[in-house]
Amino acid sequence: MEDRDLEDRQEEDVEATRTSSHHSGKDTLGGEEMETTHDLLDDLPSVSSEAGQPSLSVLGDYVLLRPIGAGGMGRVFEAKHRTMDRIVALKVLPSARMKDPEQVSRFRQEVKAAAKLFHPNIVTAFDAGESQDIHYLVMEYVDGSALSQTVKQHGPVTLETAISYVLQAAQGLQYAHSRGVVHRDIKPSNLMLDADGSVKILDMGTARFGEEEKQEENLTQTGVIMGTVNYMSPEQARDAHSVDHRTDIYSLGCTFYYLLTAKPLYEGDMITTLLAHAQKPIPEIQEYDRHIPDWVDAALKRMLAKNPNDRFQSITEVIESIESGLRSEQDDGDDESRELHGMLAASELLASISSSSEAAAQTVVGIDLGTAKSAVAYVNAVGKPVIVRDGEDQWQVPSAVLIDGISTLVGDAAISLTDQRPNDLALEIKRFVGKEFYPEVLQDSRYPPEVLLGLILSRLVDNVRRQVGPCDQVVIAVPAHFDEVARKAVQDAGYIAGVEVTDIINEPMAAALAHGYQQIHEDQAAQVTAMEGNVLIIDLGAGKLDVMALERQGPKWTAISSDGDLKLGGRDWDDCLEEIIAQAFQEQHGTDPRARSEDVIRLWKTAESVKFRLTQRDSVTVRFQGGSDIVEVKITREQFEKRAVSLLERVRKCIVSTLENAQWSGQDVDQIILVGAATQMPMIQKLVRGIISDKTAMAMLDPSSVALGAALHASYCRVADDDDTQPEQSYHNVSSHSLGIVGTDNKTGRKINAVVIPRNTRLPVTIQRTFKTHKAGQDSVMIQIVEGERSSPQQCQPIGQCIIENLPADLPALSPVTVEFNYSSNGRLNVFVESPDTGYRATKELTRSAGLANVDLHRWREWVETVMLCSNMV
Repeated sequence: MEDRDLEDRQEEDVEATRTSSHHSGKDTLGGEEMETTHDLLDDLPSVSSEAGQPSLSVLGDYVLLRPIGAGGMGRVFEAKHRTMDRIVALKVLPSARMKDPEQVSRFRQEVKAAAKLFHPNIVTAFDAGESQDIHYLVMEYVDGSALSQTVKQHGPVTLETAISYVLQAAQGLQYAHSRGVVHRDIKPSNLMLDADGSVKILDMGTARFGEEEKQEENLTQTGVIMGTVNYMSPEQARDAHSVDHRTDIYSLGCTFYYLLTAKPLYEGDMITTLLAHAQKPIPEIQEYDRHIPDWVDAALKRMLAKNPNDRFQSITEVIESIESGLRSEQDDGDDESRELHGMLAASELLASISSSSEAAAQTVVGIDLGTAKSAVAYVNAVGKPVIVRDGEDQWQVPSAVLIDGISTLVGDAAISLTDQRPNDLALEIKRFVGKEFYPEVLQDSRYPPEVLLGLILSRLVDNVRRQVGPCDQVVIAVPAHFDEVARKAVQDAGYIAGVEVTDIINEPMAAALAHGYQQIHEDQAAQVTAMEGNVLIIDLGAGKLDVMALERQGPKWTAISSDGDLKLGGRDWDDCLEEIIAQAFQEQHGTDPRARSEDVIRLWKTAESVKFRLTQRDSVTVRFQGGSDIVEVKITREQFEKRAVSLLERVRKCIVSTLENAQWSGQDVDQIILVGAATQMPMIQKLVRGIISDKTAMAMLDPSSVALGAALHASYCRVADDDDTQPEQSYHNVSSHSLGIVGTDNKTGRKINAVVIPRNTRLPVTIQRTFKTHKAGQDSVMIQIVEGERSSPQQCQPIGQCIIENLPADLPALSPVTVEFNYSSNGRLNVFVESPDTGYRATKELTRSAGLANVDLHRWREWVETVMLCSNMV
């Protein structure tokens, strides 16, 4: 943000606050009675600067570097976070204003409004707090200048430039309005132009959002004018708290006029200007410049209509009107006008508008929700999948949650406190998906795994909103071996995080899509594997193993069989190393370091580091401290592999089972794709080569491939929904478990699992089974559904029961009732019921054996939202 002189800003904006009798009684303009920078900083602590330079004031976690702006609601500084070194803009409400309850309430309202908005055309809020009796709001630092400054320095902008600026501001307002926020102070000095040419809306000091309307009536008393009179709608001058989003349309129209003319719509003192907005005719823009097209004149007049009902009724209508006018100028129009105002580039401007709109539109992202670390990706405007990094340039978020009430932490912040508070830390949450509770008690409470995953998902989505734009829809990659209960739990976690899970994709298939994209878009000479043949994917992550056999025909992937182990992952190899280290420690010191919770976490971190180092070396010497005791032990790769023999055997069984179910031998495999950090261990690659020929091509995928593939799947789904265009790649899954109905063996009378859809059935699939009523007039049938391969239902995963009620009246005994089971491509189950004799058909909900009830889902969703806001994570 650039330096903005307060006096110049007052001359331009005539920013007014007419106080009522219960205030000081003074009529003031702009930044009345503003504290000087010196006064404001006098009582703040300071940190030393470079030699010969004055010390710098500190406010909370931020060092104030220099003042960059001021207004009626406070002063803005360029500041730097003391730990992260991130440059921010920090707005303060000085201590003198803390004495005024209305000023404090308004500042808090600005903080709330800013916290709701994440959009490329709105300055992002990072943090808020109070220190030394000073409230402050921390925002994105924009390296650029306000549009008011641009016009002052260079005069009116071209029509094309003005349209671009107005459309970008309109897209930001469109998003704000969709979130229930009305800005109420749109003007050139509140529109920042950054170094890349993007316009960003700032200053929510007068914003109002819907649920605060009653509170605002207490703040906005009769006789108070809020906003800036040169850009204020007539209705806002009369009653600021009753206005709606149409007041922003009027202010944007005034801004449009200013950009084209370098003059405000009406000039004069405050009273004269207010009366002009309410009564005087709208100035003719074409009298200023006769070359301005008629459609611009018409759009501007409609934006500036005195009566809100005569204006565009939404900012979306404004955008559509301007885009329509541009298209008409592109197709036919005055060549002279187009040349003078850049309209020869109308097609390019439309393209940039389309691109900007795409960026501002809801982004559907792909998420790799990992046992140890999670990642998120999206597909950009040119169709390329891109990993989203956070503000610290990290692309992975540790899948860790440290519970501490509303100060709960997620990711690196949680991991950083593991030594001090190991009993409050939740790790490997994904391994417990589908269970009622996470196994450990955290802060004296039990938490469902969906809630803990919801916090991680919320953090990932927040990164997207900050770095990319709006995001309310996600595709989540899950282990192929996840059953239906676990898949439903993942969708519930998305709901708790405040997003819609539009689809679920198996992790090995997501990795395949990422690999396929890379091959399609890279030189053939650089390819390790061919684009045809039998492919075996082995995905060994931190907490699970998936093995999948696929047939590949160019961009088409077809799963043939799969197997997996949800209790086998890289973390189990860590346990082997922990055992080696703990045994050496116990032999030397007589105590087991795993008896102390703080030592357990330290031991795990040490083992994880050793595992990584042993992928590159034959031996590693590790030094471990437990309490005050230290042990030093040398671990060889051979020693590690001997400890892991049982784990390797489990991997081998999954690979062999997958090959057998696909009816392949090791020689039939044309390509091997390894996914997951644990597949980098030499012992895994040696195991695979012992089953499959050394001559078979092997590709080791980047750890980001699952998130990238999930993002590609999200984009392919959107393409399929939007038009008849075929996605670049396609795939078919198979069911990872058999679906069965609990029945009774007529011979033994025992309950059995009557398989309806066998494991490795190609998805989607629909199967019908017919049951008969036992007696005349029977009005209901109950079916119990399980997943699993065992014959006994007790050894299978219960999915739930389907109670078919309200069957047609007077059905005779033995009347057929047809139940249709539909397994979708993402492994989710739907049930339909039909009575063929009567034409009755209905969709039936499953009464699930596990999972959260709807009321609990809503309650936990509100809790997660509160935690994320109060913990400054959004």
